[in-house]
Amino acid sequence: MKIETYRNLIDQIAAAVLILDGEGIIQYANQDTLDLFCFNSEEELLGLSFESLISPDQLKHFQSFYRTILQGKNSHESLYSLIDSEGAFKNTILSGALVQNDTGLTGQTIWTLKDITTLNNYEEDPLQRKKLEDIHWLSEQGRNLLSINRGEEILNFAGRELQRKLNDCLVLTLSNVDESTLQLEGIFGLENKLLNKVWKLIGGDLKGRLFPIEKRYKDSYSRRQLALHPGGLENFSRNHVPPMISKQISKLVGVEDIYTIGLEGNKQVVGCFYIFTKHPNVIPNQGLIESFTFLVALALEKAAFAGKLEYSEQQLRLIFESAPDGYFISDLKGNFLDGNLAAEKITGYDRDELLGKNLLDIGLLTKDQISLAGNQLTSTLFEKKTGPTDTTLISKDGSPKQVEISTHPAKFGNKPVVLGIARDISKQKDSESNLKIAHETLTRVLEGIDAHVYVADMNTHEILYMNKRMIEDFGGDFVGRICYQVFRGENKRCVDCSNPQLVSDRGEPGNVYVWDGQNLKNKRWYRNYDRAIYWADQRLVRMQIAFDITDSIQASNALRRSEERYRNLFESSSNAIMTLSPPNWNFTSGNPAMVEMFGLNDENPFLEYQPWQLSPEFQPDGQLSAEKAGDMIRIAVEKGSNFFNWTHKRINGETFPSTVLLTRVDIEENYYLHATVRDISAQVQAEKQLIQKMDDLAVINTLNVSANQGQSLRETLDKLSEETRRIFHCKNTTVYLLSKDESYLSVDIHSLEGSFRGRIEKLININIPDELEVLLREGSAYRKIIFSKQPQILTDPDTIQDLMKDFITSTFLPDPLKKVIRNMIPQIYKLSGIQSMISVPLIASGKLIGLMDMSLPHPFPEEDQERFLTIAEQLSGIIQRVRAEEDRAIKIQELKLINQAIVDGSRIEEIDEICQNLAENIIAVNPKAYVMVSLYDPDQNAIRVRALKGLGKIGDRLSKLLGGKPEDIRIKSADSALDEGLNVLFTSGKLERVPGGLYDLTRGQISRRVCASIERMAGVKDIYIAGFGLRGKSIGGLILFLQGGSQVHYSDAIEAIVSHYAVIFERRIIQQEVLQRKEQLEALRDVELDIVSQLDLKELLYSIAEKATAIVNASAAGFGIYNPDRNVLEYLGYTGFEELPADTDVYPGEGLSGKVWEARKTITVQNYAEWEGKLENWSEMSNYYLAGIPVSWGDEMLG
Repeated sequence: MKIETYRNLIDQIAAAVLILDGEGIIQYANQDTLDLFCFNSEEELLGLSFESLISPDQLKHFQSFYRTILQGKNSHESLYSLIDSEGAFKNTILSGALVQNDTGLTGQTIWTLKDITTLNNYEEDPLQRKKLEDIHWLSEQGRNLLSINRGEEILNFAGRELQRKLNDCLVLTLSNVDESTLQLEGIFGLENKLLNKVWKLIGGDLKGRLFPIEKRYKDSYSRRQLALHPGGLENFSRNHVPPMISKQISKLVGVEDIYTIGLEGNKQVVGCFYIFTKHPNVIPNQGLIESFTFLVALALEKAAFAGKLEYSEQQLRLIFESAPDGYFISDLKGNFLDGNLAAEKITGYDRDELLGKNLLDIGLLTKDQISLAGNQLTSTLFEKKTGPTDTTLISKDGSPKQVEISTHPAKFGNKPVVLGIARDISKQKDSESNLKIAHETLTRVLEGIDAHVYVADMNTHEILYMNKRMIEDFGGDFVGRICYQVFRGENKRCVDCSNPQLVSDRGEPGNVYVWDGQNLKNKRWYRNYDRAIYWADQRLVRMQIAFDITDSIQASNALRRSEERYRNLFESSSNAIMTLSPPNWNFTSGNPAMVEMFGLNDENPFLEYQPWQLSPEFQPDGQLSAEKAGDMIRIAVEKGSNFFNWTHKRINGETFPSTVLLTRVDIEENYYLHATVRDISAQVQAEKQLIQKMDDLAVINTLNVSANQGQSLRETLDKLSEETRRIFHCKNTTVYLLSKDESYLSVDIHSLEGSFRGRIEKLININIPDELEVLLREGSAYRKIIFSKQPQILTDPDTIQDLMKDFITSTFLPDPLKKVIRNMIPQIYKLSGIQSMISVPLIASGKLIGLMDMSLPHPFPEEDQERFLTIAEQLSGIIQRVRAEEDRAIKIQELKLINQAIVDGSRIEEIDEICQNLAENIIAVNPKAYVMVSLYDPDQNAIRVRALKGLGKIGDRLSKLLGGKPEDIRIKSADSALDEGLNVLFTSGKLERVPGGLYDLTRGQISRRVCASIERMAGVKDIYIAGFGLRGKSIGGLILFLQGGSQVHYSDAIEAIVSHYAVIFERRIIQQEVLQRKEQLEALRDVELDIVSQLDLKELLYSIAEKATAIVNASAAGFGIYNPDRNVLEYLGYTGFEELPADTDVYPGEGLSGKVWEARKTITVQNYAEWEGKLENWSEMSNYYLAGIPVSWGDEMLG
């Protein structure tokens, strides 16, 4: 308890007041206490043990009295001899109480002390005795007000005590809603029967009703003086109740005069009292009322201030602990005072390890950074902020951590401190590094190409990059200039600009555009390969790779022009040259290069062929070679020449790409075709490799763009699957993510080839979920591959089938079905059409994060391995970056979830409504789970279901199986005790898996067979609980029922929320127990009053039985009274049974009562129906727990 919160109120109490801590040490004393003990200042008393002021012969009695107060028991007054500072004894009455706040008992006690040493001097003077009684009453009320911490309870207490003190009057308590409105809180001094009649006259209960403050009365509320209202109730309530009704109420209740006094504290008016006297001209004790009213106002101000202060501190602590950045608080010398969870994560130290240590000396900073940190502390001395500054911290395990540090001057109370904020930027640095490496890789590849390469902005045409070869050939680096001005000498965009051909309709990069053209500026011919890609800054650019083909074009033209002049070169030409003549177009001649090209021994066999006979059946474009050859010949005949690409076939069946130049040669009236064929296999292979490199770069760029645009990992992997199918012609590319504990691989297969997945599901007759978990069991194929950390090309059918076995029989299948499906793996393998696979472990920052594999319908080409590894390497960095962003988004969502749940839980009063709200919050972030909240109900002495979400239509089926609604399940804690292991699990507050599923959860009250049926019907695979505990025992929990393939989301947030709600539930249950105990004590008191009032025996016994039933929450009770004349027990004073057996007399040794009679001690029976000593005529009352208790007077047995 903060003493400052109570000081104003305590100082107004007209009595000596002390506050002690749990050890009995004096924490506060007011002026009256100093006067009582003859001390000059409060400092002389503070820190003393109160026991040192008690007379030694009464010390043991006080210690016992003090313990009862600490246990929360009701206070009573006790007389002690106290010793003042001068050694004099003073007879003093002590009264104490335990101080409470909103969270419960604080461990502090508050005491009032009344010096009665000189009381005898006043006893003879009635006036002085009355004043003493009033002062005594005021001090008692002041102490009691200090022990109450809620405004509503303070008003109720004050109204009740004031009415008791004034006696023959009514007291109404009202609270201020705002400056112009009052709310009626309570009416004291009017019995319920009369009050109900008043409400009936008015037309409804006015409790809680709002009333505007009337102008004529406003001044009386803002003064601490008792004010009399003229005109009686009719005038007083004229704006709210009709005059005739007011008259009736005055007559019914007996209202004469009406007084008002405002509840004005030190700062504001918080309400008022109305006092209705029942006799005219009877003025209440004005001074007493005004003093008491001021104490009540101060208590209300204290309660409001304490609540706001505690709520504000809780909010600030939650924000501090939940901040994603590390917060460090130190003194101005750098000594650590406090930190948050993020600070522990960054440094690797628990905050307790750092407490009191100097941050400059413990090894967190490198030597070259200690001076910089010292400068930052110096700046803070002058209340200056510093940073943010990039710094490397050394964590507890010795690993470096890149952080961004800033410092801010702050204060703890009046003490200056330094708030340091450290933001972990390791992942940000890794992302920037990965992007830079990808760009450098691209530029290194482009520098190594023996061609002209440049990159230009597709909108501005600004040149962004030129490779070394192009810079040398064009005489300079023209980066920053406009492409059409530099390369074409034009003042506007080229009319044949290829930009429109490079992007799709959606504005995304398209395929490579290949075209031949002459540069009019340098007069050279080029074959251009243009493609749209994303550049380092993520803008869309055109990349052109141009091969100089001038020499090839010039050579072909020269050959065509000088056919006749250079016939002598025919035989020595390195190009294959041949002639063919109409009308059949057989070959008529061929040079040695032709003979070598087609694998012939000499020219003669060649002359038997036509062109399409030395070609495959179809050309790459799908046309029949015979038909297309005829078209090419016809074009050459009609136009004089035709230059085209063609696929030929050697005699041994090997095909090869070539270029063919057909030239028509006219000799007099005849003509023939001259053909020059060049084997361009090497050129085509080079072009193929270039296109592959561009495809690979495009894939990497696509993945980076997807990640940079904030798309989810699932969307990024979808694009990977789509792109790898296109460039590798594979069946599927699958990415598996390694779990944090490295026990399983999670994989999303929604992008798996649809037809293949459909065939598998049809074969095994099961729908495969999108998300699977592949367990990494010891010796499993997946485990061997991923932990080898090496890429593997798989062609062995047995190995591929082992992988399929682990994949298809993953965690979502029940064990019996897994065995069946394992036997079907050969069929599934045949159905898949897979001939080879490549599997590559994914590693980021030296840590395994997953596995990537690709399956193909043909043998995997070894030349593609390096391409696939490059993509896998880039993917690892992207996954790491995307995961970091997703983790950050999850943390933000967790904070929102925690905040919303805490706010909701704080504003709701009803426990059932709180449970419903908790379940709704949790199912909102776990939509694939069933969510249940169970909690102990003191009224039913059982744990019952308070909320159940997500069942939908399946709820009706479960109700039929259970024979009732799931919400009706009750678990009697006494009948179903938990073993120690389950009790620890159910009370830890952590989200734990329930090992025995629903059977353990219901503590065996539902049979294993029924539990298994329910789990199977609902598709439940796992059950998790975050339990609530009270005094070390389970009282319920938040339970999540997970279906196969699903997992708990936001588990950390759920545990934080459950921890908060557990405190709320514990407080509410304790409050219910206190109320129940209060009712029991009141019932015992009523029993004592009945006995004292000397009712006749039968009525007395009936009353006691009725009260006993209420005290122990029993169903029935009654007395068997001994009749010595008949020597039997006669059953009297029963309650709880509608009728009794015809004969209720019991003889010694018969039934429970007879055995209690003989044994003269209490006997309990767990179930009367199964008890061997039962009486048959009581069989209708069989299914009860019974207790028989002897009633005796001394040695005499009464019944």
